[in-house]
Amino acid sequence: MDRFHYGRFRNEMEKALVTVRKIVGAEKEPVYPSELSHEYGDKYLLVERAANSSLMACMTSLEMFGLSKEQLGMLKNWAKSGKTVTLVLTREETSEFDRKEEVKQDGKTTKVSTFMGVKHTEKIVTTITDYHWKFSVKYKLFVYPGNDKESALTLKQENRGIGLKTQMDTNPRPP
Repeated sequence: MDRFHYGRFRNEMEKALVTVRKIVGAEKEPVYPSELSHEYGDKYLLVERAANSSLMACMTSLEMFGLSKEQLGMLKNWAKSGKTVTLVLTREETSEFDRKEEVKQDGKTTKVSTFMGVKHTEKIVTTITDYHWKFSVKYKLFVYPGNDKESALTLKQENRGIGLKTQMDTNPRPP
């Protein structure tokens, strides 16, 4: 289990306070709750606001991934009926060999010599072997109620691919 590192936490809080100061401007001065005189109930208000901010960030993220109001209503109904609502992100990567390509490249240096009137030219030719691979990734973000994956609601699904070139004949992304 990781131990709590107060110094690291304090550094992260300092960075966060700098960012918050930029956002709220000169009219407010954010400080640590422990350094501000306050009533006991203020701590609950602080926790409530932090939790609400976290929930709003999650909702904004889900909306950006395509969650509609109708789908949100469905998720709420699942939760109201006592079912756990599970959010899942799956990823599947594949990398398969496409082709081998050899390119001959002339060296920069040429040596010319003459022997008994016969001109002889030498140069170094380097053979560069490139291996081409087809890399693809499939992402799927979905939610489902309880343990009923058959009722899953897909929020976002993407298939992407790219070509990779290496100089080794081993798969750059082995299974």
